[in-house]
Parts: sequence; structure tokens; C-alpha cells
Amino acid sequence: MRFKDMTAIVAGGAGGIGRAISTALATEGANVVIWDLNETLLKEAKQEILDHNGSVSTMLVDVSDYNKVKESVDKVVEETGKLHMMVVTVGGGQFKPFIEYTPDFWHKQINYNLNTVFNCFHVALQTMVKQTFGRLLCFTSSLGGTPGLAAYQSGKAACKSLIETISAEHGKDNITANSIMPGMVLTSLTLKAFDRPGGEEQLKQSIKNLPMGENTVENVARTALNILEDERIAGQVISLR
Repeated sequence: MRFKDMTAIVAGGAGGIGRAISTALATEGANVVIWDLNETLLKEAKQEILDHNGSVSTMLVDVSDYNKVKESVDKVVEETGKLHMMVVTVGGGQFKPFIEYTPDFWHKQINYNLNTVFNCFHVALQTMVKQTFGRLLCFTSSLGGTPGLAAYQSGKAACKSLIETISAEHGKDNITANSIMPGMVLTSLTLKAFDRPGGEEQLKQSIKNLPMGENTVENVARTALNILEDERIAGQVISLR
């Protein structure tokens, strides 16, 4: 088992890509702590892992709240002694022409796609630096230049700069920060983004334009575990188109 007795927090880990990563980490021996705001999915994800004899606990955590993230990380560290991995799968976009944006819409989208990553990574680093080990992983997007997604794309692009800087500053501490660009993965969150007039046709066209077609949560999870295991991968965006 690649991650035996290691502690991993998966923010947004109860559904979609996050759930696949949570399950895969538990299969490889990690003590997985799933954060999410969907109680039903949290219960389902926990039971799925327990059914396969994995180690898992769940917490209701709003990762847009820095203080809540700190409180939750402190609790995990108090109970387990260490924090080896922080995986943030939280994020998503809402289609709206840029000219129709309001400041409130812009800030909410940036908060959801960038500040959530900042909160999780910044708090996790406090522990990881002390123990001189850590793996940070988030998700970016291949949808740069797509009409209607200016805020989503801006937040994801900023995540790329964030992981590059963290890796440069904390490589000496045996800490890596990376991201995955998963391509088109048809999770419930993805389908919700296209649930609008003309959205179904745009989704079909988007998939048609992909060289390798749509991706799967299982494939993304396999890539995530390979990145988390390999200390040589740092400050990178791994594209799965």
C-alpha cells in the first residue's frame, strides 16, 4: 500500500472526482478525512470506503471559510498527529457573459475557485512545514478562452501560479504542490453547469472537440495518486485531455 498510515484530507471529497480520489487513497492505506457540505453524499462515501475495509472519517466543512478550515485541520492533526496530504477538488463554473457580471458574481466565483484552495493550502502548510513533508493537490481547467466562464477560468489560472510559488518556496521542506487539468469529466457538477438553454448542444460539441473524448473520475484518481506519491513532481499542471 502506497500511503499506509498517512493522513489525507480531501476537500469536496464526497462526490465526483473527489469521491474517486477519497476511495482510491483509502484503498492504498491512507487514513482519509472527507470534507464536504453534502451530508447525504458524505454518508454514502464513508460507507463505500468502510465496505472495502478502508479508514475514513467525514466532516462538514465550508472551505470558503478560513477559520472553519483552520479549526477542522487542527482537529484532524490533534486526532491523527500529522497531515500528509491536502487535496482540494472544490470548484466549478457558472456560464454568464462577462459584460453581464456584477462585482458580487465575480467575487463569489473567485472565492469558490481560488480562495478555497488558498484557505486549504495555507492552513495545511502550517503543519506540513513543521513535519517537513506535505503533498498539496488542486484542480485547474483546460477551458481557457471559453465564452461565459471568465471568472471560473481566472480563478483556475491563478491556482497555477499558486502551486508554482508554493513549490518554489517549500521544496526545501519536502512539500510539493501540483494540479490536475482533468479535461471533460461528466460529474453531476459538470452537467449542472450546462443545464441551461443551449447547454446540452454545447456540451455535446465540447466532448466532440476533445482529442481523447471525455475522461473518467477513475482515471483522474489514478493520476492524482501518482502525483501525490512522486516527490519529483512539483509545481506542475498535469493535463489529461
